[in-house]
Amino acid sequence: MVITFTYAGEIRTLEFSQPEIIIGRGASDSVPDLDLAPDLYVSRRHARLWFEDGSGWVEDLGSRSGIFLNGHRLDSAHRLEADDVVVIGETTVQVQLVPEDFSEPVSKSTSPVHPIPIHSTPPKEFDTNKESAARAITDQPTVTLPASVPAKDVTIEARLDAGADFHLPTPSTGADSARILAQLLELPMEFAAQSRLDVLLNVILKKVMLIVPGAQNSALLLQDPKTEKLLLKAYVSDGDPSVSETLARQAMDESRGLIWHRSGASDPSKSLRRLEMATGMYAPMRWKERVLGAICVDHNHGAFHFTEEHLRLFMAVTHYAALAVANHQLQESLQQNTSLLERLLANFSPRLRDKLLERARSGKLRPGGEKSHVTLLFSDLRGFTNTTAGMDADDVVEMLNDYFSGLVDAIFQHDGTIDKFMGDAILAVFGSPEADPDQHEKAVRAALAMQESIQTTNRRRAGRNLPTCDIGIGIHSGEVLHGFIGTAERLEFTVIGEAVNRASRYCSGAGRSEIVISPEVFEHVFRLVQAEKTTIPTKHEGDFIAYRVRQLKD
Repeated sequence: MVITFTYAGEIRTLEFSQPEIIIGRGASDSVPDLDLAPDLYVSRRHARLWFEDGSGWVEDLGSRSGIFLNGHRLDSAHRLEADDVVVIGETTVQVQLVPEDFSEPVSKSTSPVHPIPIHSTPPKEFDTNKESAARAITDQPTVTLPASVPAKDVTIEARLDAGADFHLPTPSTGADSARILAQLLELPMEFAAQSRLDVLLNVILKKVMLIVPGAQNSALLLQDPKTEKLLLKAYVSDGDPSVSETLARQAMDESRGLIWHRSGASDPSKSLRRLEMATGMYAPMRWKERVLGAICVDHNHGAFHFTEEHLRLFMAVTHYAALAVANHQLQESLQQNTSLLERLLANFSPRLRDKLLERARSGKLRPGGEKSHVTLLFSDLRGFTNTTAGMDADDVVEMLNDYFSGLVDAIFQHDGTIDKFMGDAILAVFGSPEADPDQHEKAVRAALAMQESIQTTNRRRAGRNLPTCDIGIGIHSGEVLHGFIGTAERLEFTVIGEAVNRASRYCSGAGRSEIVISPEVFEHVFRLVQAEKTTIPTKHEGDFIAYRVRQLKD
């Protein structure tokens, strides 16, 4: 049985004598017949190939990423035909049956499939042997870190300054070194293609395991900007994550990459015994004077030692990772700010929205209020409560949205600001947050436009046999405290003062399809409207003088 397999552009051919072989990725306690490491999408026991009755067969052994034959995923054993192409993980496999020849497997090519270090080649037992990346690198919540490794248990062999001028490792000659450098140069594009931070962190560790020789376990920690705690965001390990917070903090505090190995102490710490760490590397994720976190890799066999060249290669990957994570965090911050502004500015007319955005860009949109004269418009749907008493909740919401759409447009068209929605009522403000000398006239024109909108909506709803409502509107002007109240993370526009209560009283005094304005408003718009003087009763404040607006003058 002759098998040709291709991974990352490298082609290798092996010949097997036995009629059955197991394909997977090797580990210290499991060695498959055909080891497809370093393909992280290959499980330890991924597939079985066998020769039976003159035919070759392939089946999935319960792997996580499955087997694809000529582009179709296999769900049962399948007989192989000539020129069939099998894809296992990210490795392409082609099988040629040679039933008459069975000998020990002999390599037909000297082109290796494993990642090769730039200056040295580790023995096969030091290859990356982890469970498939689909299991090992996960979208997982924050994990509690293992106990820190005491400083007395480790020896720091080398340190490299992460803040020094960044440069790639010096390559040696050969196709393998060129391939590793090509992988490094492709990292910025691969990292930039990830739209989600959790996916990016997993991709980072996958690339670390592929590029850094001798890496058997890896972990990525990010520092919480508020608490400064180190949070374990992703890891690759057969068991518990292999992380020393002490060494991670040391790398971050010194802004240096470091190589460590277990010292010769006769009684190593419980952390070292439990995690079985023998040697490893830690590198800070540093970008523009900010230390975002750290990445670590380790190896469990004492005969292997990371070199300074390994550390330089590791720090090159970490450098690109820090750039990508910092960019993601910046984008997330911008998105949060944009969402905050969108929610904050949704209650303002387009003209006011543009002005407020300009203030936000210049850093002048801050919490705070001011006292000034504004005009307040209260509106309320008459008969809404009785009309909707027997309606389904969805129908009630649909009815409100149907009416509010036109009412809000009428307010915005006249530069009004929505302070709040209160059930079927609306409180709008004119002359805030930007002063407006025409605020009284705009408020009255907005009220007339709102009445027209109600009539239009009622005609449409009546034509569909849907329930209808009328509206009552009250307008008053006076001095209030108005502005953006809250914190930088949660701002809300609001108005506070006795004038708000008065506007509510005038609204209560308006009948169906009526607009009632106070004397303080009428004295500004008497040339504009035809109005009828009247009084409206209040429960505790006596009768208020008011004016019912009939229409605009010619």
